[in-house]
Parts: sequence; C-alpha cells; structure tokens
Amino acid sequence: MKDNNKPFVIIISGPTASGKTDFSDKIAQIEGGEIINADVGQFYTNLSIGTAKPDWKNQKIPYHLFDILNEPKDLSVIEYKNLVINKINDIVAKNKTPIIVGGSLFYLKSLLFPPIELNKDRIPDLHTFDIQYSWDYLNKIDPERAAKIHPNDSYRIERAIDIWKNLGIKPSDAMPKFDPPFNFLFIFINPDSLILNERIKKRTVEMIKNGWIQEVEKFVGTNWENFFDKKGLIGYNEILHWIKTGKKLEDLDNLTEIIYCKTRQYARKQQVFWKSFKTQIQNLSDNNSFDNKIIEVSNTEKFSFSPFSFKR
Repeated sequence: MKDNNKPFVIIISGPTASGKTDFSDKIAQIEGGEIINADVGQFYTNLSIGTAKPDWKNQKIPYHLFDILNEPKDLSVIEYKNLVINKINDIVAKNKTPIIVGGSLFYLKSLLFPPIELNKDRIPDLHTFDIQYSWDYLNKIDPERAAKIHPNDSYRIERAIDIWKNLGIKPSDAMPKFDPPFNFLFIFINPDSLILNERIKKRTVEMIKNGWIQEVEKFVGTNWENFFDKKGLIGYNEILHWIKTGKKLEDLDNLTEIIYCKTRQYARKQQVFWKSFKTQIQNLSDNNSFDNKIIEVSNTEKFSFSPFSFKR
C-alpha cells in the first residue's frame, strides 16, 4: 500500500550489458530525475573501463555515488543504504526524482530489506576460529540458519554468530524484513539471452580496445591485486594474470574469450538472483499500487514511457 509520507524512487536494474545506463538516462531526461549508482565496481575511482562506468562528470543530469572510494576497501550494505537514503532526501528536496541504477542486486536488496545493524564494538573476534568450528557452533545455536549457509561461507557464518552474540537472538529470527524507506517502481531489464550474449561479447572486445589492459597495469604489485581476487571483479584478475605471465599477444584472443564467458556466467547469476528477489518483493508488497510496482522489460527501445507518470 502506498505511503504518501515516503519519497518515490525509480529503481532500474538488470544483468550486465543489458542497457541500464542508456535507459536510465532517457527516463531521467524525461522525468527530471537524478541518478544514484548501484553498481559495486563503479564506487571505485580507479576502476572505469572494466566496470563500464559512465562519463558521469560530463552529463547534464546529476549522477551520485560514483567514484566515492579511492582505496581497495569494501563498502558495507549498511553504509551504502545510509548513503543512498541521504541522496534520496537531497534529490527529493529539489523536487526531482531519484533513480537508482545498477546491477548489484545484493545492495539493492539491502534497501528494500534493511539489514540489521550491529554494534561493531561488541563484535567478537571470530577470525581466529576454524571455519568448520564456526559452522558447527552456529549449527548448535541455530540449525535452521546453519542449514541455509554453506560451511565455507565464512562471511555469513560470522555475521550470523555476530547477531547471536550482539543481539541475543537466533539469526533465523533476525532475517531482514521487507521495509523499504520509499515507495518505488522497480524496472528490471531482462533481454533475450542471445541478444544479451552478443552485447556482452561486443562490450568485452570494446573494453580491451579502449584501454582496459592499460587500466589494470597500474595495479600490478599493489594491494589492489588481493582486492580483485576477493571481490571477484570479472576481467581484472584475468588481465592481471595475462600481464604477469608475459603479455603474450597470441593469448589476447583467449583472454578476451575467458572474460566474455565469465561475464556471461555472471549475467546468468544476476538473472537467477532476480527471480528469487522478485518473488520476495511480490509476496510482501502491494503490487497493485503504482507506487510499489515491478516491471520487467525485455526491449527498452520498445518500452513506452507514456503510460507512466513518475511525478507525484
């Protein structure tokens, strides 16, 4: 049900190379919107070509939360949520429409299902624990939650134990609840798989030609190397390996193919995540209300803006 006391936000997401940037730019121009980034790789100032970062500084439309990190460090979903809420309030105060755009569905989910905030001063040091011991410990206190976490998933195991230690409740009883701080229209761009694969292939080739290798060369021998491995930013690790093994030109086509294949696999994971995410939203929200609605678009060029008025 619509809550008139909440701001109205448009969310645009979709798998990598689905056309989110161009589509959101069109909507922003028509509706007087401002863009808020929801793509992890584009948080980082030093990562541009390989993250398909738009030339946001030279756009007529204001862009927010791009290039906000200069170091190879994580931005937690709670930190991200707080940044986004502040930006939404600023944009709405100017009588503009906030448009959140990106493929990092985990971060987008944190906006609709706000995660529990822990008192970091009270978090126990679990990093000295054996991972199997940690999972066994979680299984004893909350077998329901343990059953849903892989025994090697140290992040979720430790967070679950943190909840138990900090809040004194079972992690399964503390799962995020659907509580968006805004009314929303969620548009998910989901092109046909053949078309999407062609776009991914074309974009991968263009990134290599446009200087992706030169962008990665700056990180050789720095602490960004471990960060790329940890974050799983597709292409950066593969290019680093190619550089460090001699930059053999005869292997360049193979490198491009590897990046293309991994990107395609990632796009499929995004689509799978979306199916689950969409079901959760539909089950918990009033999808009959315009201000709390999901639209799935396969072809943005045929998408008609006229049936919708994004103004309040």
